[in-house]
Amino acid sequence: MDIKIIFIKTSQGENESKRITNYLSSDIKRALGLIDNKSSVKELMKRAAPSLRESLVDMLQELTDGGFIQDKDKVSSVIKMAIPRTPIQKNISLSPTFEGLEERHDPISVQASAKVQLEAEEDDAKVTQAKANVEAEIKHADASRLKAEQEAVKAEAEQEDALARAKAEAETARRKAEQESKKIKAELEAALAKAKMEAEAFAKARSEAEAARLKAEQEATKIRVEQEAARVRAKVEAEAKAQADADAARLKAEQEAAKARAEQEAALARAKAEAETARRKAEQESEKIKAELEAALAMAKVEAEAKAQADADAARLKAEQEATKIRVEQEAARVRAKVEAEAKAQADADAARLKAEQEAAKARAEQEAALARAKAEAETARRKAEQESEKIKAELEAALAMAKVEAEAKAQAEAKAQADADAARLKAEQE
Repeated sequence: MDIKIIFIKTSQGENESKRITNYLSSDIKRALGLIDNKSSVKELMKRAAPSLRESLVDMLQELTDGGFIQDKDKVSSVIKMAIPRTPIQKNISLSPTFEGLEERHDPISVQASAKVQLEAEEDDAKVTQAKANVEAEIKHADASRLKAEQEAVKAEAEQEDALARAKAEAETARRKAEQESKKIKAELEAALAKAKMEAEAFAKARSEAEAARLKAEQEATKIRVEQEAARVRAKVEAEAKAQADADAARLKAEQEAAKARAEQEAALARAKAEAETARRKAEQESEKIKAELEAALAMAKVEAEAKAQADADAARLKAEQEATKIRVEQEAARVRAKVEAEAKAQADADAARLKAEQEAAKARAEQEAALARAKAEAETARRKAEQESEKIKAELEAALAMAKVEAEAKAQAEAKAQADADAARLKAEQE
């Protein structure tokens, strides 16, 4: 195909371009869209997309065969050749027979001439109409091409605008993503800082709680000690009060006995003597029991401590003696090994050194075992002393309880004696 050919669209091609008909595939329609009625094949190939350039010639040939396009030059030549002219009449020669009779007209010749003239006029009209149609098609093609170019420019502008908008949106999205990333990073850093602060606060709170717990334990211990002291003071005060009450009762009984002695001296004297004797005996027994208990407690404590200390000292002394003995034996063995080593050869010296090291290790093991036994014995002695102390404490508490019971029994006996004395006094008064 000549690359200088200029194709124009036919009416069928215009209908296909305007989508009035739909006979062509999409690629061939793209090739048909390139036809602008003034560009050569070479120019069309330059304007065509890379995907159409290789097959553009085949597509143009297919469009030509299908009657969608045609060569512009061939259309013009056909139009020129289709124009019959009236000078055909000049080719009509007169018959020699009638050369002198020009004024005479042959009817047949006149009719033929009229017919030719009519056909020429019809041909002129057809040519004029064909030219008008071709010009209209060319104008329409130019308008379509211009419109297509405008649409292409518009589409390109819209594409550039869309691309610019897409770039702007992409830039906006990128900036937004960067801002969100920075925001997330700041939030993460804030969260990490907050977590660190919370961890430090938790550690501080934990240390404060531990300190508070230790303080609470110390205060609880202090309170227990104070409670124990208060209990002891209460006990002492109760005993003092009981003694004071007993003394008051005794004084009252003595006063009443003195009053009754004036009326019944013999009976009151005996009752007073018996009551006084019983009271003094009870007091003496109570003081004696109390002194014995205190002495026993002190002695038990001293004995326990002394025994524990003595056991510990004995165990320590025994351990020290054994250690000293072991050290002396080690020193003697070392001296013997040294003397023997100097007397023997180098080989015997090595053997003696090995033996001495083994004996030293054994001695150290024995020393450690002796120390361990001494510690175990000391611990056993300490535990035994604690057990004995606990036992003595339990016995003392039991003795105190028994003394309390006896004191209560004594108080009841004194109350009974007082009641008997009161009854005797009343009886004496009645008599």
